[in-house]
Amino acid sequence: MNLSVRKEVTQNWIWVILGKAITLCTGFATNVILARLLSPQDLGVYFLLFSFVNLGVLISLLGMERTVVRMVSQLLALDQRARAYALIKRVLLLGASASVIIALLLGCGPGQLVAEKLFKSSLMSSLIGLAVLWIMLFTIQRLIAESFRGLHNVKLATIFNGLFGNGLIALALALLLFLKTSPSISDIITIVIVSYCVNVALSLRTLLRSSPSTSPAPDYPASIRSIVLETRYLYALSIMIFVLDSGHLWLLGSISDKESVAILGAIDRLMILITTGLFAMRLSISPVISHLYTLNKHKELEALLRNVATIIGIPTLLAFAVVPFAGEQILSLSFGAVYAKGYYALIVLAAANVINVLTGLPGVLMIMASREKALLFITILSGVLALAVSLLLIPTLEFFGAAIGSAVGITLQNLATAYYCYKVLQIKTYFAWPDKEAVSELIQSYQRRRWSPSSFLKES
Repeated sequence: MNLSVRKEVTQNWIWVILGKAITLCTGFATNVILARLLSPQDLGVYFLLFSFVNLGVLISLLGMERTVVRMVSQLLALDQRARAYALIKRVLLLGASASVIIALLLGCGPGQLVAEKLFKSSLMSSLIGLAVLWIMLFTIQRLIAESFRGLHNVKLATIFNGLFGNGLIALALALLLFLKTSPSISDIITIVIVSYCVNVALSLRTLLRSSPSTSPAPDYPASIRSIVLETRYLYALSIMIFVLDSGHLWLLGSISDKESVAILGAIDRLMILITTGLFAMRLSISPVISHLYTLNKHKELEALLRNVATIIGIPTLLAFAVVPFAGEQILSLSFGAVYAKGYYALIVLAAANVINVLTGLPGVLMIMASREKALLFITILSGVLALAVSLLLIPTLEFFGAAIGSAVGITLQNLATAYYCYKVLQIKTYFAWPDKEAVSELIQSYQRRRWSPSSFLKES
């Protein structure tokens, strides 16, 4: 690999890690401030509405966020930059149209039904109109950010996919807290929507200014039908991952009170701290995994995956060791005294997410190995079991029962995918205790090539 490409890969890797860290901090700060601005009941409604918005965005995207990256990258590889921008404009038009239609459909009927019948919340029902705008803007933001990723501009993709927008939201909410105001949920969501408007406007302006003056028609079909057909398994997988991640919260919101939802939602936000390192690694090394697997360099690939699981797993284990002793204090200091009641739920979910980290990136490997069907089956099975356990336990254990259900689903999904990779693909992805030889080899490797994703590409 030439020097310029290695430099690009390394810079992208740095931006992913740095961007994720900053986005994590601003996102966590936002949730901490929200816990102080809103009552637990109102915060519970906010978490449910946010989950509803995420579902709307997921449906509106139609798999296009994955498609645009691949198609644009292919056109750039063929030195067809003008056609790449033409394709981006087509996808953005489709995405905007789909988001408007789906958001309005959700807002006019299902949204009100979910709010009033499922969650029994008149407050949430009154916020559906704002949620519709939120879905539209969020969808367009995702597509613009992924377009930048397809153009190999990871810096702008990172900035406009949460870094800038989340920063604006955190600053605005921090100002409200400093001024000791008492905003309503609608006020807060309005701030969120304004921040998204600014982010979308700046990102779209930046994208259009970099576009070539002439934009011929793209070589690829870009109809909604063709895009959905191409990404149908990954699209279905995204839906099931949403069920796995948020199904317990929806069940809790339909059965228990909104304070329970707020407590569980707060714990879910803390869990992001545990898995963020793994998520950042997934974004940065996914192309490397694809590259090594395509070249049948399974030994090198296994070493990479197990090193990732170990590097992220050791600090995760150390962090988890603190939870049983200081869990109540962590919840109380972060969100308020009432949230300390979630201590045991925190332990259960933290343990499940530790397993998530220790198994590494088996799901990514299965996607890169074109085993989406198997991954979808495992995720469906895990999601159904998680919902069944949650439904069984929530009536008596409330948020603790929901936490157990979620933990069961997370654990099953990660262990099953890791086992599949080991038995079928014959590649181990999970954590390995480093021995002296492994540590020595890692040090020597670092001294030889200063480990980074680009070093694996160079070696290949």
